[in-house]
Amino acid sequence: MGFVTIETVEPTKVNEGAPESLDSFGSVHTSRFFYFALGQVLLKAPVHVANPDTRVVASLAEVNPNTLKPVLGRARMSVHNIVSEQNFITTWVNVESSQPVPVALTLMYTNP
Repeated sequence: MGFVTIETVEPTKVNEGAPESLDSFGSVHTSRFFYFALGQVLLKAPVHVANPDTRVVASLAEVNPNTLKPVLGRARMSVHNIVSEQNFITTWVNVESSQPVPVALTLMYTNP
């Protein structure tokens, strides 16, 4: 079995739900990033406090493109893998639809 080539997608909009620094040990922060995605893609989120040791949980939701509020839409979506890197968190997702779908990637993260 060979490797699959997957497109990397940059966010169209960023909604930071937490400060960019982790001032207290063990604080959990959230950020939401908005994309248009279709098929298997890597969603690359700029998180300036991320490093290879950052612990991350991700969720993916279809959103109304006008309000950016989550909706139960036409696409079936899944999160496959999450990797924290220096200043970025990359999430491999699959969005099953006939056309690109507006999605919100929500990340909860902490540094040990």
